[in-house]
Amino acid sequence: MRKKLHLVLLGGATAAILTGCSIVGPQERAVSVSFGQAGSASLKPGIYFWFPMVRSIKSYNITVQKTELDSSAGTRDLQKVNTHAALNWHINPEDVVRLYTTIGSAYWIESNIIVPAFNEVAKQATARKTAEEVLSKRDELKGEIDTSLTKHLFKYGVLVDDVNIIDVTFTKEFDEAVERKQIAEQRAQQAKYEAQQAQNTAVAEIHRAKGQAEAQRLLAQTVDARVLQLKAIEKWNGAFPQVMGTGALP
Repeated sequence: MRKKLHLVLLGGATAAILTGCSIVGPQERAVSVSFGQAGSASLKPGIYFWFPMVRSIKSYNITVQKTELDSSAGTRDLQKVNTHAALNWHINPEDVVRLYTTIGSAYWIESNIIVPAFNEVAKQATARKTAEEVLSKRDELKGEIDTSLTKHLFKYGVLVDDVNIIDVTFTKEFDEAVERKQIAEQRAQQAKYEAQQAQNTAVAEIHRAKGQAEAQRLLAQTVDARVLQLKAIEKWNGAFPQVMGTGALP
């Protein structure tokens, strides 16, 4: 009897040693792998027991994660542009089995899937625009990258939450060329303004001269001997000129 009890205890201890236990948390989903073959459905949060060398549990974090990315590409007018972006993404809870069979460990998602995908879509989107459009249509560039990246990553079970273009930089030569262009445009605007002012002044002078000429013409039409006599009387100070001889005073 005692021998049988020892065998039962030994068997229980052996089973306990050989049995593994995994806990899938509320922010995780897992894949059950038996003899290298993934199960057909993902495992939801809970406690799972398994036997080593027979079955294992592969867990994946399904919360939103952030990855910062850099890409170097050429624009349509052959300017080099560097794009620094931040990608918010998460694993589709229903696709962890597909993720496991196509990628394997979650460790490889960023380096093997996200980074190459971002470089590809960023280069394609940038190549369709000129350098000026990259700067002036930044939201449009973001939208194109977001759409293409979402479509590309979906087939791996990775969902894109948002793409933020943090910074866009060009070569030093391009920045200097843009600065020279801006200075030239400012000078051209100033010259245009000064020319317009000069034109306005000239037009005003012409109108003033025409007005004076018209006033002189009207005055000449209305002036007669009586008006001139009246003007002379208005300016006379009342003194008579000193004259010699006889006769009436003028």
